[in-house]
Amino acid sequence: MKEINLLPDNLLKMPSIKLVQSCFTDTVITIRNRHNDVIPTMAQGVVEYKDSFGVDPVTSQNVQYFLDRFYMSRISIRMLLNQHNGYENAKHLCDLYYVSSPELELAEFNAKNPGQPIQVVYVPSHLYHMVFELFKAGFGFGLPISKLYARYFQGDLKLYSLEGYGTDAVIYIKALSTESIERLPVYNKSAWKHYKTNHEADDWCVPSSEPKDMTTFRSN
Repeated sequence: MKEINLLPDNLLKMPSIKLVQSCFTDTVITIRNRHNDVIPTMAQGVVEYKDSFGVDPVTSQNVQYFLDRFYMSRISIRMLLNQHNGYENAKHLCDLYYVSSPELELAEFNAKNPGQPIQVVYVPSHLYHMVFELFKAGFGFGLPISKLYARYFQGDLKLYSLEGYGTDAVIYIKALSTESIERLPVYNKSAWKHYKTNHEADDWCVPSSEPKDMTTFRSN
């Protein structure tokens, strides 16, 4: 629909052309609103499956592979929607649920221009979602989605835990727009083969849950 704006201005003013543009806009809005609850609904479906049939490594791997690709495609569709302030919304949720919330301490270091604010060209809604999930620390499916948002433009999200200290979450994003190339899944023969992985025997032993009585052990 971007090309339609290249038509002559007088043609774009015609009622029929405006009707076409309006129909397209209404369709896009309908699709967006219809799929607002896709993430929690899909997560609930996975939880229900695990409760009913249990978990095995091969199935879990295939499900995670599908979800990563499915959500990445969804991110591309909704890329320029909803721009908000992630910290303020997460703080509000914490206040409602826990009655209190920590204050934000923001430290900014500009290695190239010391003392100047850092400027990054990025999709605001993507930054919002990644930061919001980090502050919120919710139900377990937010961080994997945040990682996909980072990877969408060749970035990443890493967690580093240190016992007795805490956990650091680091978001990596590309500084140059020329390197921020969207990464989308493609369904091909390689993807099809991924779901056909055979269930092979584990190459690690599974120790007994109870301590072994070494007094009865005899070596040959």
